[in-house]
Amino acid sequence: MRIQLIVALLISTLVGLGLAPAPSLARGAQGCRFVLGFKTLRDLIPDVAGDCLVDEHHNPADGDGLQETTKGLLVWRKADNWTAFTDGYRTWINGPNGLQVRLNAERFPWERGDPSIEFTNVPPYGSFANLVGRVSYASPADFAVAVYIRVEGGWWSKPYWDSSVTAIRSDGTWTCDITTGGIDEQATEIQAYLIAGSYKPPLMSGGSTLPGALAAFPHASVTRSPTQRRIQFSGYEWSVKSSVSAVEPGPNYFADSADNVWLDGSGQLHLRLTRRAGRWYAAEVVSVRSFGYGRYTFALASPVATLNPNTVLGLFTYSPDPEYGHREMDVEFSRWSDPSTPLNAQFVLQPWNLPGHRHRFSLAPTASSVHSFEWGPDSIAFTSRDGSGAPLEAWSYPSRDVPRPGDEKARMSLWLVDGRAPPDGSEVEVVVRAFTFEPPN
Repeated sequence: MRIQLIVALLISTLVGLGLAPAPSLARGAQGCRFVLGFKTLRDLIPDVAGDCLVDEHHNPADGDGLQETTKGLLVWRKADNWTAFTDGYRTWINGPNGLQVRLNAERFPWERGDPSIEFTNVPPYGSFANLVGRVSYASPADFAVAVYIRVEGGWWSKPYWDSSVTAIRSDGTWTCDITTGGIDEQATEIQAYLIAGSYKPPLMSGGSTLPGALAAFPHASVTRSPTQRRIQFSGYEWSVKSSVSAVEPGPNYFADSADNVWLDGSGQLHLRLTRRAGRWYAAEVVSVRSFGYGRYTFALASPVATLNPNTVLGLFTYSPDPEYGHREMDVEFSRWSDPSTPLNAQFVLQPWNLPGHRHRFSLAPTASSVHSFEWGPDSIAFTSRDGSGAPLEAWSYPSRDVPRPGDEKARMSLWLVDGRAPPDGSEVEVVVRAFTFEPPN
């Protein structure tokens, strides 16, 4: 509550009641008493505050608690939960630093006035830590926080796309988990709004702009710059994935080191599983652009039929939007930790565990190979050929529930099943000769 209001209310109260320093009032002869925070503050400054004139009552306009005394006015400020006393010239506040006194025209650094919100911990790009903040002059009973993150151009409610309300603790702090799915750790913008508790904030699941109605609320925002390394391969720009903790697929730790991802003198892409300081690191690149319908072709310059059973090479599309199974279509090479199986490859439309969504097969050993999938409105056709162009395998997914294009990106990933080390402890390398995309005719 602004001190001008305190002074005005004090003056009007004193004048309206026609107060005089009568001994009977100083002793609280009216039967009033101090309770809770007012008692605590008055006990700290009994000679300053004097005796009560009335019991505590509340201002219907803002909910502040008020109690007139023989020497001034006690106020409990609902907005920030602090208790204060003013004699019309000075103010004593029992605040976050204990009892402090100032002139009415002054302010302590922690006093703000209007409801506000701020971040106290913003996790760095790529981190899975929680977002933490605090509000001022906002009662936890009357306010809440709505958090949104922007990932690859789309806005998402947090902690979940269908739940965007975060409670405020009694001390004004709040915490929100902003990495609950997809590639949330790669969010480049974060917005938090201090909303009325009765307000239902709009839910976002990938829309390109936040609703204008949110602009009416106090907010905090931050932009995080991607620290990802980028490379040019086969005429396209690719981001090199990195993580500070184990993430999907796997989960694995991913490194953007030149030891994990690099281009040789012929322009071929090398992906390598490495072991450093007792930890295994996977490798993945992600196309910067989205391609949509068309033919995706990955030409490999190294054998993949003989990968160790814990290693996976994935050539696929993926979107952070969960619709259509994240628009994920995979060509994968792995024995999935089963060294006895002859099935070392598969074509998949996610979710893989739905009937008819996965075709497993045995890929014949070959020094080089070419793998593609052609994605159209009514079908997805997968093919594998050897380096000479001879067919190795083919499979088509029929017309039912074929994904529609969104913000999916092409990806190439070399990773470990459940993060398990290769059985022989050796590092693994795969060479991709080229990637091509052909739009529909």
